[in-house]
Amino acid sequence: MEKSNKYKGNYDILIDDSGWGSPLGGVVMGVYKFDTRQFSWRIIEENHFQVPKYEKKSYLSQIALKVLEMIKELNVDKNAKILVCRGYCNNHIPQLLKYNGYMYVERGVVGEPLQTTLEEKFKEYLADLGFNGYKDPKVTNKKEISRSFYATVKWAMENDKLNLCKTGWSYFTENKHLRLEVNVKKENTETTKKRKRKRIKVPIVIPSLNFK
Repeated sequence: MEKSNKYKGNYDILIDDSGWGSPLGGVVMGVYKFDTRQFSWRIIEENHFQVPKYEKKSYLSQIALKVLEMIKELNVDKNAKILVCRGYCNNHIPQLLKYNGYMYVERGVVGEPLQTTLEEKFKEYLADLGFNGYKDPKVTNKKEISRSFYATVKWAMENDKLNLCKTGWSYFTENKHLRLEVNVKKENTETTKKRKRKRIKVPIVIPSLNFK
C-alpha cells in the first residue's frame, strides 16, 4: 500500500493491499465498489511468503485470483473503470482482469475510502493472531515504521509465532539467528505431528469421500 491522503480520479472500482511490509501474517487484499459502497476483502495466507512458495512468487497469482473472486462477488460490470494499486504484489491483477473481460484497468496510488478500511481489516487480522501492536503506515513516519517492524519480529520470537511470519524474506533467511529459530520451530512442529501419529494404536477405518 502506498501513502495517499485522499482519493482522486474517476473510477468505479478501487483495489489495494495491506500488510505487504509487515513481517507478521500474510497480506489483506481489498476491493471497493463506489456505486453500491460495497467493500470486500480476502486474506492471502502467510505460507505464500514462506519457503518454498515465496521463492516461486506464488503470492502474485494468489493475489490476482482472490481479487478476481471479489470482483465477481461484487458483480462488477465489464465496462467498469478499475484502479489497481501500483505496489509490486499487485502486478498480476491487471493482466488477469483483462483476460476475463475487464478492459478498463489502470495502475496508480489508491486512497480513500478503501485505504483506511483495509488498514483496519489488517489490524483486526493481526489481532486475531494475537498481536495488537500494528500501526497504520500511512500515519506513521519512517523511524516509527522501522521501530514497529523490529518490535513485531521481537514479539513473534518471544511468543513462538515465527511460523506466522513472512520467513521467506531475505531478512529472515540471511539472518543466522532468525534462520535457526525458524528451522527449530519447523522441526518441533514436524516432531509434534509424528508423536501425535504414534499415539494412534488402533486402526481407524474412514469411508472414502469424493471431494469435488
